[in-house]
Amino acid sequence: MIVTTSAFGADKVKSLGQHYFIPVVAQAGGSGIEIRREFFANPPYPLQELREMLRQYPLITVYSAPVPLWNSDGQLNVLDLPVILEEGVTLGAQYIKVSLGHYNPQQSDILQLKHLLEEFDLGHRGIQFTVENDQTPWGGTIENLHRFFTSCRSHHVPVGMTFDIGNWHWTRSDRFEAAEKLKDSVVYVHCKHVESLRGELHTVPLPSDPGEDWRALLFMFDKDIPRAIEFPIEGDNLTETAAGYIKLIAQV
Repeated sequence: MIVTTSAFGADKVKSLGQHYFIPVVAQAGGSGIEIRREFFANPPYPLQELREMLRQYPLITVYSAPVPLWNSDGQLNVLDLPVILEEGVTLGAQYIKVSLGHYNPQQSDILQLKHLLEEFDLGHRGIQFTVENDQTPWGGTIENLHRFFTSCRSHHVPVGMTFDIGNWHWTRSDRFEAAEKLKDSVVYVHCKHVESLRGELHTVPLPSDPGEDWRALLFMFDKDIPRAIEFPIEGDNLTETAAGYIKLIAQV
């Protein structure tokens, strides 16, 4: 089970630093940690320092960057992507994750993406590049993502999907339909529960009730696919709380 640093709260992570949570995740029985680019202050980011610390623990490393793969005009984000890929390599990540952005089959050059990924030789470096369904109407709808991953397969572009089981609420998409249509591309799953509170959607911990549908959703994916906790981990003993959630999800 991978734990995202965002699960510990943005303010706490920015105050303590992401390095603080590496031993917390390891001692809780986690198999990996997701480092979030948005929690770094100003460049240069402490990627090499984090890499050195991660070597002390047997943790899978995911590098998450909230940047779009495709710009608003449908063109490849050639300004940010090379930077993100280089940062992921420096960190020693096994997964690099971005958002889809404004993919348009008529304007977006999938072969340009293929060539960029080949330049960084991610496969030989043992790095899986992934695109996550986000909370936007362009990067979080089933149709857009299905078109993109279908094109990737057709052109042998090595991009996998990070399937966030909660983000579909923001785009009013059917999570089970999404899982059925996209599961062949999924290489990583983000676990969260979403509830509407006073008219607004909020991410909350997964409920432990045996009948909750998040369990049925996870059953749709191969159990060997890495899963991540991306919901609030709170309390006086973060290690103990995280360990409890890790055990809960591992039962499925």
